[in-house]
Amino acid sequence: MTTSPSSTPSSFPIHYSSPTTNMPDSLWYLNTKANNHVSPDINSLSLHSPYFGLAKVGVGNDQALSIQHTGFGIASTPTHNFKLNNILYVPHISIKLLLV
Repeated sequence: MTTSPSSTPSSFPIHYSSPTTNMPDSLWYLNTKANNHVSPDINSLSLHSPYFGLAKVGVGNDQALSIQHTGFGIASTPTHNFKLNNILYVPHISIKLLLV
């Protein structure tokens, strides 16, 4: 399932794995099991809008985390900038997850 800033995810849970180590939050971590990009940092979203849906992000410890905003942003490497659509702002997730 993917979303755009003008639409909302369905009410079905979105599942992600959660790492057990404490990693720097300035990096995006690849996740092949993700359904959307997810970030705990609202500044990762260049443009965003509040999310009023019922969907939550499921993590490895069976918690369901609330989505507060959806939008898009940029992930930068030393040689490229990548536009990321459908980023979910989830303040209680521990790291940024990049859907691949």
